[in-house]
Amino acid sequence: MSEPTKTQFLTREEQIKELIDFSGDLAAAVRHQKNGKQESTITVDDLLFAECTVCNLRVPGDELFKVGEPPDSSEASAPVKRLRLGYCAHVGCESYIYRISFRDGAGVDWTMAFQHIKELSDARKQAMAGGAEVERRKVAVNRRKYAGRLLLGAGIILILLAIRQWYLGGRIPFLREPEKFHVGTSQGASQSPDPGD
Repeated sequence: MSEPTKTQFLTREEQIKELIDFSGDLAAAVRHQKNGKQESTITVDDLLFAECTVCNLRVPGDELFKVGEPPDSSEASAPVKRLRLGYCAHVGCESYIYRISFRDGAGVDWTMAFQHIKELSDARKQAMAGGAEVERRKVAVNRRKYAGRLLLGAGIILILLAIRQWYLGGRIPFLREPEKFHVGTSQGASQSPDPGD
């Protein structure tokens, strides 16, 4: 009698909200490793599965790959839809973490696949950071333009008010007009005014 073969699994925990990016990167890494090689005896379900750390609901590998696909790419099951929204596939479970188990010796070098996933994740983060920097610059430029327009509008209003004030003959605020002094001569301090005049 032969000894039963033990299948060893590598495990990794991922937050549910990050499963969309992770499963998309995982599918790309597995395709990259396979590189056109087809193994008919091994299915995606044989390669890996995911399991909730709280309710222990198991999600097969093909369902996990569907989480990373665009929402309109194929008809998704209810568990896949819930995972895409960042919730556990089991209705009512409050878990935020899934344990993903990868079958060791299934024709995929998981160490290389994890490295490929890290490279894809880093590239995505750099692209998002670059996009965020561009967005910050756009916001700063728009704020400066808005402030410039406000200052220009306020300046035009002040100029129009000054012209109106000047046109109506009033004194323009903050502008000093020369004062005109009239010096009169007195006829003398000793002479009294003539009562008959």
